[in-house]
Amino acid sequence: MMRDFATVWSERGLLLSGLGNTVLLSVLAGVAALVLGALLSTLLMSPRKALSLPAKWLVDLARCTPFLLFAYIVYYGLPSLGLQFDAWSAGLFALTAYHAAYMAEILRAAWAAQPRAPIEAGVAFGYSGLGLFRRIVLPPLALSSAPVLGNQLIQIIKDSAFLTIITLPELTHAVSSIQSRHFSRAAVLGAVSGGGGRRGHGRPHGRGAALKPVQKPITMLTLIPLLSVQSLRKSYGNLRVLDDISFTVAPGETVCLLGPSGSGKSTLLRCINWLERPDSGRILIDSQPIGITSGGVVMNDQQLAQVRTRIGMVFQQFALWPHLTVLQNVMEAPVHVQHRPKDAVRAEAEALLQRVGLFDKRDVFPARLSGGQKQRVGIARALAMKPALMLFDEPTSALDPELVGEVLAVMRDLAAEGMTMLVVTHEMAFAREAAHRVVFMDHGVVVETGTPEAFFEAPSTERGRQFLQRFSEGRAMAAG
Repeated sequence: MMRDFATVWSERGLLLSGLGNTVLLSVLAGVAALVLGALLSTLLMSPRKALSLPAKWLVDLARCTPFLLFAYIVYYGLPSLGLQFDAWSAGLFALTAYHAAYMAEILRAAWAAQPRAPIEAGVAFGYSGLGLFRRIVLPPLALSSAPVLGNQLIQIIKDSAFLTIITLPELTHAVSSIQSRHFSRAAVLGAVSGGGGRRGHGRPHGRGAALKPVQKPITMLTLIPLLSVQSLRKSYGNLRVLDDISFTVAPGETVCLLGPSGSGKSTLLRCINWLERPDSGRILIDSQPIGITSGGVVMNDQQLAQVRTRIGMVFQQFALWPHLTVLQNVMEAPVHVQHRPKDAVRAEAEALLQRVGLFDKRDVFPARLSGGQKQRVGIARALAMKPALMLFDEPTSALDPELVGEVLAVMRDLAAEGMTMLVVTHEMAFAREAAHRVVFMDHGVVVETGTPEAFFEAPSTERGRQFLQRFSEGRAMAAG
């Protein structure tokens, strides 16, 4: 045994040289493959086929080629095309190009698996551009793809063993050389077992081998509306979703948008903060236009982001940021979009969580909350922006019946305190009790508008009477 150790020690220079080459090649190739893979994944997801198809062919070609053959082509085949590499550069190029294809597929799959609601919430809360990517998009993307990317980096280390074919002396090549001179196999292999070795012959290189990565009326104090929607229209192809929609919301008023599913209520809400771009019409907050400037120019992302900070939005599917705790969700936009002092924001966020009954959940991640708890966090998150207007997009439709009450209780309190709210809802009891006005929509048009008492007791239109009758019949059947 001592003699075996002496053999290893006497050849330490060769072992360290091979280990150094393996580590350096693997690190450089891993970083370069990740960068190139990110670029390829962007091309793979491009809507332009002129970009996506060539990228797909390149990725599939690399993934269908055994690495040994790929390395031969790089070192022995490319020179015939006038591309000359030394052994070290050829090894780095082969590892980078080959594994970039796998990295591209890993990143593409991770992006495809990301829910869009949290990203949309980031836009609605005033993020744009690099800030949106860095704070909202990248963290959950990195968390979901990191285990698979880690496996791919390990595979790069294993594949470095094949570079001996281009006379690049890496670690396993050093082991083979020592064995051939000293005929001592066990000690040498034991000494380098922590540094990587040749990969087995059973790993397939076909398409299937890609690693797969493991959402009561009050007296208005002013006649100047806080929100004004004027002649709004929106279509998807030949489908007219919103047709000449006009209404106002006064400061401190709660307006409920009612109507059957598919009547355009949610689309209207999304058009108000330009998550959907209207085809025509105007939207004003405190007489200031949203989306299009007074000069008729469409606002850029930064201008829209600034306007959106005045509008709080509560989403139907919660849309919390999964990589942040409850407290961090509430603090995120005030700190990083509005740039308010962190200590002051923390105190306000904790007070809001007390208000919605979730202070004890402040350090919990959204995945560990019930639906009703998630929605109350969503309300606190929107309130933390100190918005002039709150938008609620069917905030209870995704909840179990037992959880609806806790969310509606918070909303009733906000209405009683004078928060200006526009609420899309199917909760008729809430609309009757808390709304100052209701707006009834059907097939993309405003059918009628008025006080809850007028609408629920004596609707002015036949369509309104039909809607309430069917709603009453539905409740009777559910109760029976």
